[in-house]
Amino acid sequence: VAAEKRELHHEILVGRQKLEEEKAHRMQLEHQQLQQAEQLNFLQKTNEDAFKKIKQLEDDKKALHIEEKAKTPVLSEFELKCYRNSVDAYFGLARQSHLPNRKQRRVLS
Repeated sequence: VAAEKRELHHEILVGRQKLEEEKAHRMQLEHQQLQQAEQLNFLQKTNEDAFKKIKQLEDDKKALHIEEKAKTPVLSEFELKCYRNSVDAYFGLARQSHLPNRKQRRVLS
């Protein structure tokens, strides 16, 4: 019972630490966003062209989307062995085709 209580207490402490870290990270992001907004407002008042370029870049960035990679198929051991054998056979034939035949070797030597 005491061990279970210690484990629960430890899990609670870890959960609280994670919540505090997330809260600090969120606050930092909000602070950065506020700074960026202030800089944009300042740019809008002082340099209209730079403001338009930055806005255009932000809009382009929002328009982009990331495509997920297709998952790599998991092959069974049998399929892997079949593929390996076929590749080995293919390259084995390629090696044999580059070697001269026995008759040609005798003529050459």
